[in-house]
Amino acid sequence: MKKSIFCLIAIFAILSSHAISSSEDIFRDTANLKIHNAEIDKPTICCYDSLELNIDLSASYDNPFDPDQIEVLGHFIAPSGQEKTIPAFFYQEFSRRYERNKEYLDKVAGPLWKIRFTPAETGTYGYYIEATNKGKTVRSKGKKFSVTKSDIPGFIRVDKDSVYYMRFDSGKPYFAVGESVAWTKRKEQTYGYDYYFTKLAENGCNYSRIWLVEWNLALEWVDSSQTQGTAYGPGKYSLDNSWRLDYIIGLAKEKRIYLLLTLDTYGSIMDKKGYWGENRWEKNPYNIKNGGPCEKPEDFWTDEEAKKLYKRHLRYILARWGHSLNILAFELWNEVNAPKEWVEEMAHFIKENDAYGHLVTTSIGYPFEDKHSYDESQIWDIKDIDYTQTHLYGERGNIADMAKAIYDRCIYMTEKYNKPHIMAEFGLDCGADDMKYDKEGKGLHVHNSLWASVMGRSFGTAMTHWKEYIDKKGLYYQFKSISNFVEGIEWLEGKWEIASIENLKLETDEKRYSDLTLPCEGDWAEEGGDDITVAQTGEVKGKINQFIHGMTKEGDLRFIPTFHVDYPKDGKFILDVDSVAQDAELHMHLDGKEIWCHSFGTGPGEGEWRSCRLLKEYNIYVAKYDKTYEIDIPEGRHDIRLENTGKDWIRLKALTLTDYRDESIPFIRVLGLSRNGESILWVQNRESIWYNVYRNREIKPVRNISFDLKSTDGEYEIEWWDTVKGIIAGKETRACKNNMLPIKIPELSLDIACKIKKRD
Repeated sequence: MKKSIFCLIAIFAILSSHAISSSEDIFRDTANLKIHNAEIDKPTICCYDSLELNIDLSASYDNPFDPDQIEVLGHFIAPSGQEKTIPAFFYQEFSRRYERNKEYLDKVAGPLWKIRFTPAETGTYGYYIEATNKGKTVRSKGKKFSVTKSDIPGFIRVDKDSVYYMRFDSGKPYFAVGESVAWTKRKEQTYGYDYYFTKLAENGCNYSRIWLVEWNLALEWVDSSQTQGTAYGPGKYSLDNSWRLDYIIGLAKEKRIYLLLTLDTYGSIMDKKGYWGENRWEKNPYNIKNGGPCEKPEDFWTDEEAKKLYKRHLRYILARWGHSLNILAFELWNEVNAPKEWVEEMAHFIKENDAYGHLVTTSIGYPFEDKHSYDESQIWDIKDIDYTQTHLYGERGNIADMAKAIYDRCIYMTEKYNKPHIMAEFGLDCGADDMKYDKEGKGLHVHNSLWASVMGRSFGTAMTHWKEYIDKKGLYYQFKSISNFVEGIEWLEGKWEIASIENLKLETDEKRYSDLTLPCEGDWAEEGGDDITVAQTGEVKGKINQFIHGMTKEGDLRFIPTFHVDYPKDGKFILDVDSVAQDAELHMHLDGKEIWCHSFGTGPGEGEWRSCRLLKEYNIYVAKYDKTYEIDIPEGRHDIRLENTGKDWIRLKALTLTDYRDESIPFIRVLGLSRNGESILWVQNRESIWYNVYRNREIKPVRNISFDLKSTDGEYEIEWWDTVKGIIAGKETRACKNNMLPIKIPELSLDIACKIKKRD
């Protein structure tokens, strides 16, 4: 009986919600235009604090979000005489409560108009309110308020001198540490942000990313099974979700977290089935079926009415949240290859209408099949795009060395575009969270990614998207450690360049060889290298693609890799096979002679594979093998050629050359930055990667390491850091002679970092 009652209540709530959201006159007012009152919430405030004006206003309109019907503006005159005009916004107060494991919002009083303003000068400000409705304009009496000095640092800007880093208005540097909290559980909503932001703040974080999307804080949508909050269709905005965002931004202020506000995601314009079921064009308010102006997704970029509606949407965002110091930047899209002209127009609109000059960025990706042909430079070269972003994911764990991939990308982006860059998302698998490959919660790929991104000249650490993984595995300490390290680094004093490392070696006469594992990377549509040279140092020239295509892919995609190797003794060449599509046949030739061949079948039925599934959209079987195959290779120099003569592709996880790597040459990576007698370095044992942990491979410590750091002559203090605990592990003083500062590390288990500074 109780179950039936709850069902009836739920049905009634859904019907009621739908009735409200579909009503066309819910916001209608028919009164004569008049400003009854405009009260400021505090007559004296601190510089860079925000104030609110509550405006009692009557007017005649159907849609209070349309400035063509009703426009309310606040004019603020600073002590210097500079005037800023700030739009008012339509507002509804709510209170929240948490019952039966769910957030509920209750309306408080009726709607009203508000203006939020953040002063940047001290002294006495003047202000007045102006409202225009149906061709008539009224103006309130002028009033004043006082602004006193404060230590609030102001808004975040790009530092023009250091190029790659950020600063506050005060000149204090801002270096981002954190993770994405794009959304929380639908039942928890703002309470979920209470939890995550508290965790981040407790662990030294000052950054997060929030999405305004259908299932989380969407301002403009239509009613659907996934909609969070109340939706009214095109041109009208969700007042309950707006209040939620008010709360979250206020929480960010309390926790000193700065937000990348992501305004939409690619699923909103996706009309084909997505991997996550994220294709939501059918519910997009701009779809003509939902009252919008666009017959198809592509129209969104060019239709004049769609662009007018979107600019109105941006105007409301700027009016309501533009005052906030805790918005780092507005991100136009999550992972959309938007046309250059559209991005340029909307970024410029924000710059023209944002009274506070927030940063603007975007991210690219969808349509994903275009990722190798889409010219990203057309976006990153846009003047009003302030910084660049990368989202880097493996495919089924194919990026074994995440640190190298992230570092290389960060350096590439900063050098090519001469703008700040951040790795805004990363993960081991684009189709699953990182718990899939790290069930024990070691977090090694997170650890390595954080440190590599700092050394890659990013303005913040690499940001994981998998907050649940971080939370469930208790990995917040990784953020705390890197936060401790970057604290106090003078990012803005001079231009940081890549540290120059020379004479890397082991101080030993012992000659030993160990196994060398080469991860296979790339994706299905990416070309591989035909010639790959593998040195005994472990260095590889050429690209090892994980896909070796069969005879059905003649052309650029089909390549026949040849490995140029030099075995110091008899060993093995081990193939770690992940999966096979439609049957493959792999041949190995040694110096032109075939020495091994194996046929890899697929379903239906049973076979050598572990599992097999039918891809209905392509009508082919894909078999999961997850097996290794060993081939004996004699001592000496050889050319090893792999050719797939089967129907379709074979996918390799890794290749292992046994007894190959010369251990007298340290298998380590030294990454770092230098400027004006100061350096930061991260030294990594290159065996210390998540893939080796996942495969239960031993990570051997490296002993007696030495190398030289190029610098200017003089005495230097070296501060060694434990990268796990985030504490100083030791200090020493060394002399730099002939522009070479000698660095010695007795033993390196996983990694270590240091700060190096020249004595005055």
